[in-house]
Amino acid sequence: MKYNPTEARKLLTEGLSEIGQKQLKFTLLNVDTYDQKQLSEYLQSTIEKTLPQVKVTLNNIPGQTVLSRQADQNFQVTVANWFADFSDPVTFLNILTSKNPSNISKWSDRQYDSLMNKTNGVNGNHPDARWQDMIDAQNLALKEQAIVPLYQSGEKWLVNSNIKGIVYNTAGANYNYKEAYVK
Repeated sequence: MKYNPTEARKLLTEGLSEIGQKQLKFTLLNVDTYDQKQLSEYLQSTIEKTLPQVKVTLNNIPGQTVLSRQADQNFQVTVANWFADFSDPVTFLNILTSKNPSNISKWSDRQYDSLMNKTNGVNGNHPDARWQDMIDAQNLALKEQAIVPLYQSGEKWLVNSNIKGIVYNTAGANYNYKEAYVK
């Protein structure tokens, strides 16, 4: 999906006309940490600047309350994140299956479920077919806008060149010093 504010304004105007409205208002639910407040404010500003017919109210509250409201479907729009628990794309892709309790959007698609069932089942021992199923599932979710990826977090570390053997993990514990040594 390409960023196209002109097309977005056109589609919004058409959609509002179809439902007999002149404006769209919604509340954005997010946690109240400093970085997430900044993200919320950025989203509000960008949306309202790009789409003047849209008004966004921010609701930044404690994390546990956000999780509870997400689980109860008590939100209009929310920001959520997920960190891999293991090094495999299914840790992200399985979330969007229809019956996954972490699928807070409640997006549901039979074709997506079928692709993920094959990924986790019959194609589990066929790496090329499994990989293609995951690519197809990801592309379908993005095309249907099941979610809107905003960013990928990362970290930078400054490590003395004499330190060797530190393992930086892509999932689970961030790093492992078990085999670390000074050269």
